[in-house]
Amino acid sequence: MKIALCSDNHGLTEALEIIKRENPDCDYYWHLGDSQADTPEEISPFISVKGNNDWPNIFPRFRVLSANGHYFFLIHGDGYIYNLKNLVELARNNGCQTVLFGHTHIFTHTQLMGMELINPGSCCYNRNGEGPTYAILHIDDNGNLKLEKKFIDKNPEFFL
Repeated sequence: MKIALCSDNHGLTEALEIIKRENPDCDYYWHLGDSQADTPEEISPFISVKGNNDWPNIFPRFRVLSANGHYFFLIHGDGYIYNLKNLVELARNNGCQTVLFGHTHIFTHTQLMGMELINPGSCCYNRNGEGPTYAILHIDDNGNLKLEKKFIDKNPEFFL
């Protein structure tokens, strides 16, 4: 199974189009907030959560999604970034094995308290000077995860 993960495109739908075009074989496309979309259809087929810059209440604050028997906790992460232990507990209380979050605009893949945490960075701009990033998550039939960090080539016509 193959899942595209992205976050923080801040209205730059061209970045989402690039992710879809470069990964047409994904089973799922998950967005971790701050799309700034006005409707869910605007970012389809991405399934999203609400980010701190997503003012219309069209997305839930968090989602629990499963793939190949593995449960993921999707959240933008604002309000939890400075206390990841609370984020891990929230995910654990919702029966999840992995936290997927955004907000920081920095690609992160780490473990805390036995929980895997993944942030694909921003597919618009990253705060650490890297180019725009997203992630491809592979899940085998045994539920094992493999993460790929991907970069989007900046096109000066539409990137910041």
